[in-house]
Parts: sequence; C-alpha cells; structure tokens
Amino acid sequence: MDVFFDGVFVSLVRHRTNSLGPGSTRIPIPMITELRWREAGRSSMGALVFATAGEVGEYATAGFDRTEQPAFETLRNAVAQAIAQHHDLAAGRSGVAAGLRALADLLRDQLLTPAEYQSAKALILGSGAPAPPRRP
Repeated sequence: MDVFFDGVFVSLVRHRTNSLGPGSTRIPIPMITELRWREAGRSSMGALVFATAGEVGEYATAGFDRTEQPAFETLRNAVAQAIAQHHDLAAGRSGVAAGLRALADLLRDQLLTPAEYQSAKALILGSGAPAPPRRP
C-alpha cells in the first residue's frame, strides 16, 4: 500500500489484490478525527490508522514494516500538524463570530456607541485599523 499526503488529502492506494481488491481512498484532513499508531516489531507490522468522522468504526489503515517506520512517523507527524492547524483555523472562525455577536449585544444594550461598535468590529475582522467615524 502506498500513502500520499499533499497537505489537504491523505490518499491510500492498494496495489495488490487482497480481500478488498486494488483501489484507493482519499480522506480530507477535516474528516480525520483520530490518528492511531502501532510501532512495527521484529515480526509484526506497524500500523497508522486514520479514524474518520461519520459512522462509528469507520477508518483506514496503512501498514508498514520496521524499515518503513521512519517514513510513516514523518507522515504521522505531518498529518497531525495539518489536523491541528485545521482545528485552530476553525476555532478562530468561531471566535470571530462569537466576538461579533458579543459586540452586537453590547450595541443593542446601548453599552457601546455606533462609532465604538464599528471600530471594534473592524479590529475583530482583522483590518487592524479602526473604521473612521460616520457623520450622522
């Protein structure tokens, strides 16, 4: 089995015929919920298991021997880093939405002026500079 990672998808390609037959699986990073690792032993294969969102028990496994283990460790670390970055981005997006909701609540409760609201909103949305005040 060959495993490829392009930063967005993990692709597992089966070449030889086995009970599943030849084929491939592409898993997008946002769908990977867990990585499981089993080191290769002297007489046993190691495994990198990609658990995915969806039905319980749905996963894809890539097996390797002791000589291939360093390459699979590098792959595991790269995929884990991509998953962490994806979750950080998703958390940041929800953080922005929560910040905007909080600002809107403050404006509604008249704890902020419209000018203060626009200035804070510009900072949250990342423009860095406060919005210029509007004339009535």
